[in-house]
Amino acid sequence: MLLQVKHLKKYFQIQQGLFGKHSQVFAVDDVSFNIKKGETLGLVGESGCGKSTTVRLILRLLEPTGGSVFFDEQDILAMNYKRLREMRARMQMVFQDPFGSLNPRMNIASIIAEPLSIHRIAIGKEKSDRVSHLLEMVGLSPACQNRYPHEFSGGQRQRIGIARALATSPELLVLDEPVSSLDVSIAAQIINLLMDLQEQFQLSYLFISHDLRMVKHLSHQVAVMYLGRIVELCPVDKLYSNPLHPYTRALLSAVPSLDPSITRTRLILKGDVPSPINPPTGCSFHPRCPQVKPECKETEPALIESFAGHSVACHRREWL
Repeated sequence: MLLQVKHLKKYFQIQQGLFGKHSQVFAVDDVSFNIKKGETLGLVGESGCGKSTTVRLILRLLEPTGGSVFFDEQDILAMNYKRLREMRARMQMVFQDPFGSLNPRMNIASIIAEPLSIHRIAIGKEKSDRVSHLLEMVGLSPACQNRYPHEFSGGQRQRIGIARALATSPELLVLDEPVSSLDVSIAAQIINLLMDLQEQFQLSYLFISHDLRMVKHLSHQVAVMYLGRIVELCPVDKLYSNPLHPYTRALLSAVPSLDPSITRTRLILKGDVPSPINPPTGCSFHPRCPQVKPECKETEPALIESFAGHSVACHRREWL
């Protein structure tokens, strides 16, 4: 197992008003999952459910409130700065905004070469040759390395971001909605590129996305998050053929079909997502759940394996 996340938590302290009481934002609350070498875990859920906070905790860009993260059986949260810096060469991130993540004052060669210099991987001609090779790897010409980010399209900028992430030869790439700002055709090209790179280098991906069709295309496992918790975790084919949690069913019902002959019944959830400052008692989904029962309002359901490899956090097991 390449990555193991166990009972990860992150609570932010806030003050309500100038003289108000201090409260906690339960951004990530007891999240656990594993990623095998060469596989992809898709992390899905509504905005504000804690997806991006989770990946920042894994990379230790934020310090967690509790839990543990093991990368290649090494405890990331117990590492000192020097050891963590060495480990980060093996874990890289591709950001959502392909323009904002690139320094506009640096040319492409400098952007891609920066990780090589920081981690002392290559210098001189070796570094220049590696930059050219990385550009070719992501489908760009080495002749463009003296140009600046504003001279490229959105898809090309995201390819540059991927090349930079690959510079240190990582084993895990965290993809934080890498195609959400791109046109559909360009997004498909980027997804195909990521799949080719995964097959070539046996990369593991943690893929965050709102587009459930992209998640189905790229992922091996899918984790569905709601209000800081994982409510369903299973192989991708099981999620799309037999979703168990009511929230997952509602998400999938909203995905438009590409086949006009197929009609779907849209499941409309009532109300809004509760505040993470004051989450509901019991199951966090119960205020919006169409199958709620008294137990849901009192006891928080554990994420339990209902079928082989298919885990769900729901009290209504009689219909699962």
